[in-house]
Amino acid sequence: MPASSETFRAVILAAGKGTRLHPLTATRPKALMPLAGKPLLVHNIERVRDAGIDDITVVIDAESDAIPTALGDGAALNVRLRYVVQEQQLGTAHAVRVAADILNDGRPFMVTFCDNVTFFPLKTLVDTYCSQPATATLALKPSPQPKGGIAEVRDGRVVRVQEGPTQWFSPLVMAGMYIFAPPLWEALEHIPPSAQGEYYLPDAVQWLIDRGHRVTYCLCADWRLNVNRPEEMLAANHYLLEKQTTDLATPNVTPPAFIGKNVTMAPDARVGPYVSIGDGCRIGAGATVADAILFEGVTVGDGCTVRHCILGAGSHVAAGVTIVAVERVVVVGDGGNFTVNGLR
Repeated sequence: MPASSETFRAVILAAGKGTRLHPLTATRPKALMPLAGKPLLVHNIERVRDAGIDDITVVIDAESDAIPTALGDGAALNVRLRYVVQEQQLGTAHAVRVAADILNDGRPFMVTFCDNVTFFPLKTLVDTYCSQPATATLALKPSPQPKGGIAEVRDGRVVRVQEGPTQWFSPLVMAGMYIFAPPLWEALEHIPPSAQGEYYLPDAVQWLIDRGHRVTYCLCADWRLNVNRPEEMLAANHYLLEKQTTDLATPNVTPPAFIGKNVTMAPDARVGPYVSIGDGCRIGAGATVADAILFEGVTVGDGCTVRHCILGAGSHVAAGVTIVAVERVVVVGDGGNFTVNGLR
């Protein structure tokens, strides 16, 4: 039977520690970082679902109980979610291997990453795989400054891939979206570890190519970003807010913006543009908040100015304080207190 979206399952890799987002990730996994009103992982679950795939396995780390607690079985998102634990962070190929008991049943499956932010339709990846039979289909993105996994193509096929090469041989980067057929499982058993002791999916793809397997691709022309740093969180928040339609009836909010539930704003507060405000936040009189992400329960005191910042859950900015980032994003962890002016 030809493959269709109903044939597929998907696995989303969400076990990363997110150390570059510390201190935000000291209290919740990177996959649950809020962007434009939704956790990062939820944005990707919805993208998979919109491609016609509703059976999704999420790979988490041993300390990420918060993810299944937050998302449960996926019913609220109209999908079926299952979880497997990657006990050790040994690379992307290893993360897929730990899901073998669920995925290795002879059917093709999609792989994507929880920190991918893009509106590239994953249905395009599915349709490419279905129309051009192959062992693997990759989403590739043209890039003027290629980094990460690089892919070379010829005559409609991928002929070479490499993770982090010392010499760039192609302007195409691997965009973190794949479909694999069952021969991948053999590749995962045979690829060697990197110098850092990790196992990477590009090495598995090259193993398949070297043994004559057909690997096809589609081009991702859409904006795309991996969220690893605070600067990338704000950039992704910008992008997602611009793409979503929100009816904001509050006159002191300048769109694009997201305002959560039970948010209290003084009548003369000024919020936006490019602001995401979580549930239960309070914005004081005369305060200005722009280009920022506020987790739930944040208090911004009277007369404050907050710009180019990320404020963790339950944090507090004292009255009259100015936090304006210039060279880097100001990050306040959950429960933090900011009581002095900050210009960074």
